[in-house]
Amino acid sequence: MLLRYAVIFIVSWIGFETETGQLKAVTVVTFLCQFFNTAFVMLLVNADLTEQPMPTYGFNSGSNGDFNASFFKTIGNTLISTMVLNAIYPCIDFMMYWGMRAGFRILDRPCCSLNKQETKETSIQKYINLYSGPAYMMHYKYSTILNVCFVTFMFGFGLPYLFPVAILAFIVLYFSEKTMLYYSYRVPPMYDAKTSEMVYGMLQFAPIFYLAFGYWMCSSKQLLSNDNLTPFESLGSTPITEHLFPSVVDASGW
Repeated sequence: MLLRYAVIFIVSWIGFETETGQLKAVTVVTFLCQFFNTAFVMLLVNADLTEQPMPTYGFNSGSNGDFNASFFKTIGNTLISTMVLNAIYPCIDFMMYWGMRAGFRILDRPCCSLNKQETKETSIQKYINLYSGPAYMMHYKYSTILNVCFVTFMFGFGLPYLFPVAILAFIVLYFSEKTMLYYSYRVPPMYDAKTSEMVYGMLQFAPIFYLAFGYWMCSSKQLLSNDNLTPFESLGSTPITEHLFPSVVDASGW
């Protein structure tokens, strides 16, 4: 919630010539923040790249050196729980804000009165703000769709449960937004098709994440057979994966 308003404030402060240009910028920035927070933060915090032949840049304090059993039991379960919560969040958001608006409207009327014309507001604009619905944040809907698609394709090969969760998220989002557009939201501005075309263009890159991360998981021998497991040096040590970046292009990776 704070993220969306922070992004809107920053982009509005920068300023754009058209409303569509501002909407596109807010959509992209919101999606990148959501995607990084959902998909990459847990990976980087729990990563231990000391085994890889490359600079670790400080990513060596975690407990996961690869997509192994420890990853799927910890980060995998957390990721699925997060996506399930995001899938049902539109319903929670609708119920919470509908209850808040109904409560403020009841407090505005005299005791036990159901007549909307009886109000404590002292101006027409305050009355309109109280009894009209919330503004339709189209950028947040676009960024949610992008985030669900990219996270699902990024981890879907190893966590196929994400695909039915993504379907659930789209179904819930469709019916909740359809209902809110008819009965709750204010009439949104007349946007053109440029933002939708931008979102379609960005969605074309989601399968690239699926291919890249899917191939990396397929090239890990420890995910294919228990014959390639290595013993722990100590209880708190990071498991040795023997799955290095050069293996992506050599015969062992294929």
